[in-house]
Amino acid sequence: MGFLPEHLKPLAESQDLIGYRHFMEGRVSKLFWQIQSVHLACSEGHLNGTEWTKGLISRILTITHSQWIYRNVSYHDKQNGYAKRTKIEELNYKILQLIQTSPREVPQDCLFLLERDESGHEDETVQAKGYYVAAMEAAIKAGRRMAAMGRRARKARKGIKRFLRRSERLGVFLVDKEVRAMIGPSRKGALDSFCGVRKRVEPRGATVRGRMRSMKRFKPGD
Repeated sequence: MGFLPEHLKPLAESQDLIGYRHFMEGRVSKLFWQIQSVHLACSEGHLNGTEWTKGLISRILTITHSQWIYRNVSYHDKQNGYAKRTKIEELNYKILQLIQTSPREVPQDCLFLLERDESGHEDETVQAKGYYVAAMEAAIKAGRRMAAMGRRARKARKGIKRFLRRSERLGVFLVDKEVRAMIGPSRKGALDSFCGVRKRVEPRGATVRGRMRSMKRFKPGD
């Protein structure tokens, strides 16, 4: 606590129990009023302990309000606030990373996004930078999706080619051709059914009408 007169130590201890936060919100110990009332009663002037305590609380609230205004201005200012500066730095860092993306990772119609100078984003607005970052991230996701689809398609084509080569090596196509030649066109439908080839059946008119949504509109209460 440091050097403090003996008659003020109870005041400091009682205010410590209240806490600094409550003190800055205007909650002070009653010993302030008691000590100042005795001091002012023994001195010249018209000020009493009550008025002095009110003035102390008013000054504390003024300081707290000034600090609150300074914090809001320094943090939320639209031009030079800390929040905006932090957001601009994050966007600049993301842009520097995104413009180094490989052209193979984005679709062909999005390559124009990579035609950007590293220092060309300094004079842009925060909104324009955010749009660019969102567009680049969407283009990268689309490129990855297309690459994944290409891998699946290549894998499927390899599987089909492997199946065809194996069937040709085993003579499956030749046997199928001979069987179809022997049974003739009249039994072709039975052969297709046996081999798992299904013929598309057109739905009947009643079925089509049943699948269609009703055009009737009901009134409230029907």
